[in-house]
Amino acid sequence: MNRFVFLIENLAQHTPDKIGTMLGSRWELVEFRGKSYACWEDGPRYLSPEEDPTGWESIRKYVVSVCDFLGNGQVYCTSDMFWNGLDDENPWSSLPPKIGDNNLIAPDYVRYPKFLDVRPYASIVNELKADRVG
Repeated sequence: MNRFVFLIENLAQHTPDKIGTMLGSRWELVEFRGKSYACWEDGPRYLSPEEDPTGWESIRKYVVSVCDFLGNGQVYCTSDMFWNGLDDENPWSSLPPKIGDNNLIAPDYVRYPKFLDVRPYASIVNELKADRVG
């Protein structure tokens, strides 16, 4: 099953402990070519924003909140099908493609009011975990 992989610049220079506390175990801190990134390698199942706009809006809201926490650096995204990790020793290793800023901007809620009440991805996941435990 293909999953999203997100990397976000850690401009706020949060520590691995803070990343774990604030974002949970699905995120890890990685260093690549002198920069720090938070990596969400076990992201949600891959979906097309055009085919599932509500699902994308949920993911977008969550990624924007994480980006805010990390200092609003660049956001990179790929699928785990193409992701081999980052390796400073490998000259072919590179970051995935950047997400364009327009993909992270909230939609016009007047024009698309159904997206206003879409919850961020993490809140849905946390609810599911609580249901399993409780």
